[in-house]
Amino acid sequence: MRQEHCLCAEIKSCRNSLNIRTRVVLLMHHREQRLTTNTGRLAALAIPNCEIRLRGLPGKALDSSGIIEESRQALFLYPASDATPLSLEYVQSFNRPLTLIVPDGSWRQAFKVAKREPFLKDVPKLSLPAGPAS
Repeated sequence: MRQEHCLCAEIKSCRNSLNIRTRVVLLMHHREQRLTTNTGRLAALAIPNCEIRLRGLPGKALDSSGIIEESRQALFLYPASDATPLSLEYVQSFNRPLTLIVPDGSWRQAFKVAKREPFLKDVPKLSLPAGPAS
């Protein structure tokens, strides 16, 4: 990356200033990991308690071990019709820390995650609240 576009200081500042209990698990499509435009790697560097799990590797299943934990409430960021919009009230309705599961890939790759990963079947879906028009 060109020096004037370097994000290293911002990433370090973000990681050092964020104090969150939420665990973030990025389900990254394997083709994303080598793209220079991949924002999932930046998120993992900037967000404490964030990890990347690769999916979609030919002949290899996603390692979903430890993603769903009894002591934490898992939520799947996925814009389905039955998804609950993210709000402070919704988050506060859980009496335990959260694990936010986020698909990372193209729209097509991310769309397939919900159907191809059986462990997500019973995880409540969460959507981002409506924002300003782009």
